[in-house]
Amino acid sequence: MEYTKAGENDISPPSTPPSKKPLLIIGGIFAFLIIFLIVIIVLIQGRKNQPATIEKTLAGQGQQTGFFNQIKNIILPQNETAKLTQEKNQTLAPVNKIANNKKPENKEAAKIVFNWMGKMKTAAGTYPQDESCLLPTQCKVAAADNTQGAFIIAGYFKYYEKTKDSGALDLLNSALNTYSNNKTVPTIQNSLWNCRLLYEVWKSPLLNKNQKDKVQTICARGLYFPSLTQKVEKDISKGSAGELNLALFQDRQYDKNDTSIKIDDIIQYAVYSSDNSITSVWNKDLGEQQTSGIDWKKAILFFNSAVKTYSKDQRAAEEKNAVPLIGVASLDIYNIGKNKQYRDYSEYLYNKYKTVPCDTLEKCSFKIFFYSQLFKSTGNTKYKFEKESLINNLFYEHFDSANNKGFFDKMQSKIYSVKDNALLIYLLVE
Repeated sequence: MEYTKAGENDISPPSTPPSKKPLLIIGGIFAFLIIFLIVIIVLIQGRKNQPATIEKTLAGQGQQTGFFNQIKNIILPQNETAKLTQEKNQTLAPVNKIANNKKPENKEAAKIVFNWMGKMKTAAGTYPQDESCLLPTQCKVAAADNTQGAFIIAGYFKYYEKTKDSGALDLLNSALNTYSNNKTVPTIQNSLWNCRLLYEVWKSPLLNKNQKDKVQTICARGLYFPSLTQKVEKDISKGSAGELNLALFQDRQYDKNDTSIKIDDIIQYAVYSSDNSITSVWNKDLGEQQTSGIDWKKAILFFNSAVKTYSKDQRAAEEKNAVPLIGVASLDIYNIGKNKQYRDYSEYLYNKYKTVPCDTLEKCSFKIFFYSQLFKSTGNTKYKFEKESLINNLFYEHFDSANNKGFFDKMQSKIYSVKDNALLIYLLVE
């Protein structure tokens, strides 16, 4: 149907008389203004009476800090905002509240994480890389990641050692059976610590010979990384396994033209140094003196590569989260060889890295582990203080107390990493 302009042969009467349209428009505007005024009154009343309730509700529902800050700056009075900022900046006990909720004790939190990890075990006995949740009821479990078995075993073992929980022993035995079985788990090509975490388990009097044999098997299965181990073995055969003068690499850039080291391999340099440090002691315990000596040389060579790479490109090393891993490797060599330059170098790395924020769960968990090892090696309580401070930060910003799932990743996402949560179980109860 064609319509004509008003006044041009328009013989059809309109459905609404033209004279009433302005009244309808004015009425709609008036209704909108009334609704807007009601909303303003409600907000003002809420600002006067319920700031604490808003804060508690947002925090209790696990809202991200960035979003929480935006809301509280709009609704909360200025003095309440300052109070919350001050509370967040206090990172070490005696602060024992998280947004008006009581901070759980370390062992209580470890139990929450432990229970969640038990639910993550697959029918095959393996574990996924993580669980990601858009909402508490909309979670997706990733595929199994067999490189993290040592973290899971170490977490379960430490929890069992400290609590004697029979459920922890059951999960520990299941993990030992799974990761020592080359049919269930065909390959373990670790890209992070493997033997470094398992030696303590193997040494424990809480385990019987059958369990210890499985721990030893899992360590042996994760030691080979062809692109790196073959090169190190060649260097050892050439007799180039000498120790560096580490003082020369502090705040001095290493040769940029040295193509024998790669920034992409810096994590492996560090963790393979730690693994070989530990197996040098492990093989000595087993009476394998020659193998122990070779492992020690490997540890030194891998560490030399890590130090050179860090000195070559510190910024890239920090972005890759290699610094705490190099620090741990340095302490591992110090604990075995008692050469003080390695402890000094680890403290140099601490001083360089302590102000760099850990913006992911992995970065925080490795940093906490580094601080824990510094305290054990030096006895200096400032490192224990820093460890507890970081743990408290994790409780404030990354712990899901509402849904009992443990620690999630960065503020913008709810991703619960199995590896990092397993390491945090270890750190919470050690």
